[in-house]
Amino acid sequence: SFGDGGSIGPFWNFGVLGFGAMNTPLKYAARIVGLYGTSMLILLIAIVIFQFIHKKYRYGVLLMIPLLISFLGWSLYSKSSGVAVTAGAVSVSAETQDGYQDTLNSTLEKLGPVDLLALPEYSYYFTDSNGVKTQHKLPSNIQLAVDSSSKRTSQTIVNNVSFYNNKSQLLTEYQKSFLIPGGEYIPYIYHVILFYSGNTSLIQEFKHSKLVEKAPLKEKPFTYNGTTYGSLACSGAIAPSLYGALSNKGAQVLTNSASISTLGVSPLYYKQASQMSAFTAIANARPFVQSARGGPSYILNKDGIVLTSIEATSPVDITTATITTNNKKTPYSLFGEWTLWISLAGVAILSLKQLCSKVRVKA
Repeated sequence: SFGDGGSIGPFWNFGVLGFGAMNTPLKYAARIVGLYGTSMLILLIAIVIFQFIHKKYRYGVLLMIPLLISFLGWSLYSKSSGVAVTAGAVSVSAETQDGYQDTLNSTLEKLGPVDLLALPEYSYYFTDSNGVKTQHKLPSNIQLAVDSSSKRTSQTIVNNVSFYNNKSQLLTEYQKSFLIPGGEYIPYIYHVILFYSGNTSLIQEFKHSKLVEKAPLKEKPFTYNGTTYGSLACSGAIAPSLYGALSNKGAQVLTNSASISTLGVSPLYYKQASQMSAFTAIANARPFVQSARGGPSYILNKDGIVLTSIEATSPVDITTATITTNNKKTPYSLFGEWTLWISLAGVAILSLKQLCSKVRVKA
């Protein structure tokens, strides 16, 4: 994935064992040991089961490790320390590109006060497909909206996460920092393959039509009416450590504006994506709101429990729920995937010890 738009970190993590634990009580361990630490606990349980099969019951004491860590993760964050916020998540069908905004406004007007409205990626509500400001106006009962849109510069495309007030005025926006290899930039290895296969013209075509400019800085939380939001666009859903960083900087509610129909080649993809969202909510002990085009939109509480979910079959639909913000930071929010660094250090020490042993033997 290395390239001029690449990111280094524990991002591309489909299939990691820890996600499966988000449907079990073991999920609370993620607040302490993160995604990969939770995977290690699953492996530990598997080892204990294997030993039980071979009648080595003394290994059962090891089950206290995941039990204690999970209990600690639950008990320390069993109560939210923030305030109640009404959130709305918009769902746009995969076949709908534009022209649904009046229908959306009619639906929104029938709702009570909504503190946060999450719109999907490429909603074309505040800006059109060319990045030009539209005339669409939010109903007065919507206090704040988060949107994701793109606009073309002279050379590349820029994707932004934007916040608007109920007068449809742009309050602030952050450029997208985590890009998808092959979809938003070309990894170096593809450059080599295309160059030596005589297809350099494809590189230029991609740069002109699809290349997204990577943000020089990471996204920041945004505070409005006393609540701080941490929002990412689409691919941020598979980069949970970025949400951890936003939580560490003060985000109390996490959101994602997505367009995921192009990736929905299998129902299992949506299942894994929902587990990723649940991990983000649980590991940071923060409510999570996803608005999607061509996929499920949902609102989760800090324990990853689905408060409401919807997937539009007509052009557009919306679902709302009351969430409670949280201020207390988890070890995952503070230190990220610290178990990876401990593991790397352990491997380095054992490798060095092995190397030294071989040197002594030769001597």
